[in-house]
Amino acid sequence: MTFTGTVTDSITGETLPFISIRIANTMYGDETDLDGNFSINAEETDKLEFTFLGYKTKTYALSRYVNRHMNVKLVPTDYQLKEVQVTTKNSYSKKNNPAVDLAKRILAQKNDNRIENANYYQRDTYEKLLLGITDIKEGKATSNLGLSEIVSQSDTSIISGKKVLMVSLKEKTMQQYYRKSPTTKKQIVTGRQEKGIDDQLFAEGWLTTYMDEMFKDIDIYNSNINIAFKPFVGPLSPIATDFYKFFIKDTVSIDGEKYINLGFTPFNSSFFGFMGHITVDDSTLAIKHVSIDIPKNTNINYLDGFHLEQSFKMNDEGIMELQDDQLTAEFYLVKGTKGFYAQRNRTFKDYQFNVPNDSILKSFAGTEMVLKDAKKQDSTHWQAYRTDSVQLAQNQVSTTLDKLQNNPFVKGVLFIGELLIKGYLRTGDPSYFDVGPIYTMFSGSTIEGFRLRVGGETTANLSPNFFAKGYMAYGFHDHRMKYGLDFEYSFNQKSYHAREYPVNSIAINYTDDIRTLGENPVGSPTDNWAYSIKRMAIYNMMYYKQLKMQYTYEDMSGFSVNPWIKSETQLPTDSIRFTEVGTGNTFDHLMNNEVGVTLRYAPKEKFVQGRIYRFNLKNPHPVFELTHRASFKDILGTNYGYQTTELKYSQRYFISAFGRIDLTLKAGKIWTGNVAYPYLFSPNANTSYTVMAESFSQVNPLEFVCDQYASIDLGISTNGLLFNLIPGVKKLQLREVFGFKCYWGYLSDKNNPAFDNTLLKFPTGTGTFDPARLYEPYMEFSVGIDNILRVLRVDYVRRINYLDRPNVCANGVRVSLSFTF
Repeated sequence: MTFTGTVTDSITGETLPFISIRIANTMYGDETDLDGNFSINAEETDKLEFTFLGYKTKTYALSRYVNRHMNVKLVPTDYQLKEVQVTTKNSYSKKNNPAVDLAKRILAQKNDNRIENANYYQRDTYEKLLLGITDIKEGKATSNLGLSEIVSQSDTSIISGKKVLMVSLKEKTMQQYYRKSPTTKKQIVTGRQEKGIDDQLFAEGWLTTYMDEMFKDIDIYNSNINIAFKPFVGPLSPIATDFYKFFIKDTVSIDGEKYINLGFTPFNSSFFGFMGHITVDDSTLAIKHVSIDIPKNTNINYLDGFHLEQSFKMNDEGIMELQDDQLTAEFYLVKGTKGFYAQRNRTFKDYQFNVPNDSILKSFAGTEMVLKDAKKQDSTHWQAYRTDSVQLAQNQVSTTLDKLQNNPFVKGVLFIGELLIKGYLRTGDPSYFDVGPIYTMFSGSTIEGFRLRVGGETTANLSPNFFAKGYMAYGFHDHRMKYGLDFEYSFNQKSYHAREYPVNSIAINYTDDIRTLGENPVGSPTDNWAYSIKRMAIYNMMYYKQLKMQYTYEDMSGFSVNPWIKSETQLPTDSIRFTEVGTGNTFDHLMNNEVGVTLRYAPKEKFVQGRIYRFNLKNPHPVFELTHRASFKDILGTNYGYQTTELKYSQRYFISAFGRIDLTLKAGKIWTGNVAYPYLFSPNANTSYTVMAESFSQVNPLEFVCDQYASIDLGISTNGLLFNLIPGVKKLQLREVFGFKCYWGYLSDKNNPAFDNTLLKFPTGTGTFDPARLYEPYMEFSVGIDNILRVLRVDYVRRINYLDRPNVCANGVRVSLSFTF
């Protein structure tokens, strides 16, 4: 049940914001808002404790309050207050406000007080991550699962006060190193162990990587603090005094040390900011303690609560060392149902300052190195870091897993969850061969009709270095069988599948299938069932038989290289013909042999590696890609040769907490002449009804073929900047999205069949840029609403120019389903 009330000063009668409230004998609590009001879920048998620096702690038995409303009056203590500023929301002013002046003073001195002011430091870190299910109650369901005793002894969430059933425990020990110039942070993982129900649902390291990126190291001094992949304005940001309301809670002298408690909350709680307080040293203004929450009205999905506590200690050298860090969060998939709980505790010790560590920082690429024996650490190692509560949690997780994994109903749910998340069906325990991907089993196209596909791949249980996969597909309209075979040798031993990062492998594959010219979905299989629903009939497809050998090397620094050689035979369909302009001769196939290489550099890139996709966790760092392909005419039967180079640059820019910009620039050039149309460039068309990255929604396939091009893809998301200003509408937590794309290209005479009759005749519907409009690129824009019902995005797309062409559709609608915070 919910209890509400107001907290006031017993002498002045003023309401008191940011008063700490706790249910006695639990970790669950809350704070009063700016007007001193509070609302908390508790039982009638509970007691509430109200505490605040400068006031006497008071405890109230809730059984006294039949109407569930409380008027709490706190009595000031005998501590000598240096200054007190309690301001109501209606009279808040930045002018002559000592709290604002204090915030500016802390901001001015933050570079002197933060630990990064040291030239070098290193420390030992222990991390414990607990995951659980919230709102678990004793009853028939838990009794049937054999969990009644565990539930009765379970802890409660410090956010909601609900019972939490722990189902996963992950531990990690690290040696962390920092260098000021050039700024470098790296860590060596010395110990790691994981136990939990999520290990069955997710690929190796999937959830750990996701959680690490979702709740990054939080530095309260940073201008932007990333939480759940969103940049929040920090309370010590240069724009903080314009973004936050600040309040001096009190200034007290305790044990000879003076501290100031500074509270803050955003002017608009829908925007990405925090509410809470920081405690700073009265003389140095260095931070002693941090307590922050995310307001409930913030436009963020699935996060039902967030709380962070950090404590610092000044060492003998006058440096504030971070001692411990506790982050707690609750999540939901459907509001009002059982949710998920995450608690990450970190402790830091054995600091060393200004001891050069350049040799260690240079000893490995990337930001993290995991020791080979990290998972083999014995109990002695863990006991040096653990507390008794960790052992209790481990025992609870082990018992819970044993109970759940032996229950038929739970086993069925886990089976379906694993199938949907991983996309593959295991064939045993352990599984040596997995069937999938299931998302490609059913699809279709204009030429193939309904397409049925079945495939699978071996796992590391059969061999950690050698992997094989394959598929067979059949089109019920063209009555043609397609198939693919792939054999890969990994120089790194894998824990389960071949695509685990980093990749260092050589592979050879043979494919006999069909493809669409001028359309290539980025990051999605071409026979994905969702991509089969088209806005137009697609006929410019051709069959191909391809033998390819490639080497892939990925470095932890973000550099990768992928050279390949391939031989491909292209076969016509009813709509695609290989007819020479000059002679009218039609070839029954084209032969092409190619060598190529792709170089990619993505510093500080973070992603989650799945079985089918690699999900890039977008961060504000650039990605560069260079590809060169070469084919030589008459070598091994090649009909048309070419030399082709393409460049790509992409980056996400965060506009503080107000949104983001995604920018992708591409350019390409074919250096040689006498290149047939299958090898020319064209804008990547998106003929489906889905939102597709790096594609053009209103372009038809092969509408603008060219041998040199440049393109811009700009996407803007404002995190609901406009909708959050509209009363009523902001409760829907909608988000505006905007996009603009343009593509400039040119087809030179040397590759134009109108000027070279040895080239192939263009298929029906193929076009080029008008020479009379040489400097006019193709353009389209989109406006949309994202986060509809938390999962749906709808875009209106408008083609701006070249509207006089045949079979052009100027307007379109695109949709997508996504689960983003």
